[in-house]
Amino acid sequence: MRRRTFLSTVAAGTIAASAGCSSEELGLGLDLDSPTGVIEAFLDAVDDEEEPADQYVHPDTDFEVDDSRAADAVADTAVTETIEPVEQDDDVSVVAVEFLGDHHEDVQFELRRDGNAWRLWDETTVE
Repeated sequence: MRRRTFLSTVAAGTIAASAGCSSEELGLGLDLDSPTGVIEAFLDAVDDEEEPADQYVHPDTDFEVDDSRAADAVADTAVTETIEPVEQDDDVSVVAVEFLGDHHEDVQFELRRDGNAWRLWDETTVE
């Protein structure tokens, strides 16, 4: 009986301690070692509004989350249809995202390495 009480207490403490942690901190869900995983995390953060989306932006870029077409699409309740890599080398990657909602929009994100981490550098709307 004491074992059950102990396990219940540990489980409750773990849940309480992890409240508010991102998937990166918990190591859950998203593959932040891949460019597509970083874009998924960025879009989730834009949608969540509690997690800072700029944590996925490269520190040396002029890109602003508030000026992002993708952020506008997510805010307009667009659905992310596809997230696919377009090209990648050791230091630069391009990921295409298709948004469906009030209007169809294709956005390409350029990511660059910041140390070992992929971070958002720029975005382009594809006509």
